[in-house]
Amino acid sequence: MPTRVKICGITRWGDAQLAVELGAAALGFNFYPPSPRSIEPSAARGIISKLPPLVTAVGVFADESDGEHVARVATEARVTVVQLHGPHFPPRNGALADFGRIRAVAVREGFQPETLRPRW
Repeated sequence: MPTRVKICGITRWGDAQLAVELGAAALGFNFYPPSPRSIEPSAARGIISKLPPLVTAVGVFADESDGEHVARVATEARVTVVQLHGPHFPPRNGALADFGRIRAVAVREGFQPETLRPRW
């Protein structure tokens, strides 16, 4: 499988454009309000609407257990994939069924791969 690169924290069109020119296959739009790289869904939609068709727009969410909220934000922004960071996750089925999903995992010393068994 070829390596694909995703650049996260996109908040400006110029940054998105440069990332794509440099070969990014996906761009991440952070919808976690406490983050300094957070972006409003409408602002993300404005950037996403200008992206080439083969660049994947990813909505990045942290500690979200409300799948309906994640789906509303993702739909408004027009991302096609949601990236979920724990410790809380929305249910695996339901509102997010129409989106590709990426589960972010922190790998530290002592990491146990069996902890990745589906929980969401």
